[in-house]
Amino acid sequence: MKALQKKGNYAYISPYRSQAKAIVWDYLKHYCGITAKQTNESELTVELVNGSKIRLFGADNADAIRGLGFDGCYMDEYGDFKPSVFGSVIRPTLSSTLGWAVFGGTPKGKNQFWEIKRNAETDPDWYLLVLPASKSGLLAESELQAAQKQLSKDQYQQEYECSFEASLIGAYYGDELRQAQDDGRICKVDWQEALPVHSAWDLGYKDDTAVWFYQVVKGEIHVIDYYAVSGASIEDIVAVIKSKPYKYGKH
Repeated sequence: MKALQKKGNYAYISPYRSQAKAIVWDYLKHYCGITAKQTNESELTVELVNGSKIRLFGADNADAIRGLGFDGCYMDEYGDFKPSVFGSVIRPTLSSTLGWAVFGGTPKGKNQFWEIKRNAETDPDWYLLVLPASKSGLLAESELQAAQKQLSKDQYQQEYECSFEASLIGAYYGDELRQAQDDGRICKVDWQEALPVHSAWDLGYKDDTAVWFYQVVKGEIHVIDYYAVSGASIEDIVAVIKSKPYKYGKH
């Protein structure tokens, strides 16, 4: 629709070019219909009657995108992209045209797709749409029930209910984090200067030493800070802990 409204160059980008061709190419030709002036099978490009061009790309060959100017692009399964592709290749292609971008996909851990979603939740310039299968109405209830029987709880929550907490199969505390999210308990809490700050440690050397900072406020545990580092000595970590402005209780 955007390509018909404004003449320009538009891109659909999948993790792999072969994936873009297999999933989208036939649909693109079909739905362009009589608005298509010509199609180029080798370049996976459709030119519309108003001069707009829609082209399919794969993030696996990002150099094929470099230097092109797009009025808009749709990035599908963005969580499967190499993290550097958007910032170093795709984003610059939108600057000269003040183009738009859509990030789509399925949760697969707290990767760059999760970071984009988190940014969209707080930035008024962004639009966020989350479509869990239980609320979208796109799939029959009988199909959802069948999927729940055949998949693990984590698999179903990830693929059908847009859960980032369940996305790593077998992740520790996946159910608990998902419940906390559903209950509205994952939110911003402020440091109360008058109250002591306690810390909880998970010691490591080759893997991270992780330190959580929390306060007990009216019977609630408020996690206010976090620090993690690998390869550091206890003395180095203690120095970081002491540099914080907190009045400590228990470690």
